[in-house]
Amino acid sequence: MIGLVVCAAVSTDATSTATPAVRDLLLHLAGPRAFVRGEAYFTEGRVRSLHEDGSVLAGVVEGKEQYRVEVHRGSAGRSQLIAACTCPHGADGRFCKHAVAVALAGLEGRDEVAEEDELRGWLARQRHGVLVDLLWEAAQADPALADRLADRRDADAGGPPPPRWSTVQGRRSTRRW
Repeated sequence: MIGLVVCAAVSTDATSTATPAVRDLLLHLAGPRAFVRGEAYFTEGRVRSLHEDGSVLAGVVEGKEQYRVEVHRGSAGRSQLIAACTCPHGADGRFCKHAVAVALAGLEGRDEVAEEDELRGWLARQRHGVLVDLLWEAAQADPALADRLADRRDADAGGPPPPRWSTVQGRRSTRRW
């Protein structure tokens, strides 16, 4: 019997400033195909609303749909990354291309934690009612903001987006942390 070894060619040309060790870890976790596609998503600027809260990087990635992603960095003595994504690949518990994109984006700007990012993280941790009150007060003080919110409200009047295919099929994804 003849053994066959299949190797995947992955470019070693870094398109991000992530260290080789981080790139190797992401390649190991995601596999060559998801890694290359995730790196492309990152370089194309598809990562939106990225924020960091402690050891968690969270963001939204524009793919065929908008996918929510969380990447948890390992604690002291543990270098592994754990990811959760709302895409079908990520819902199966695998490290998907969206998780690669968020990890690269979060590690890219790690040395440049801006005050704006700290505010975003704080806002993300607030209860819904607190956010509604803050936004209402800001809109009362800023007519331009009130107009933007009214435009957003009018645009959303068409109803919610259609359900995902997996929801229509009756499947649910469950994640355990």
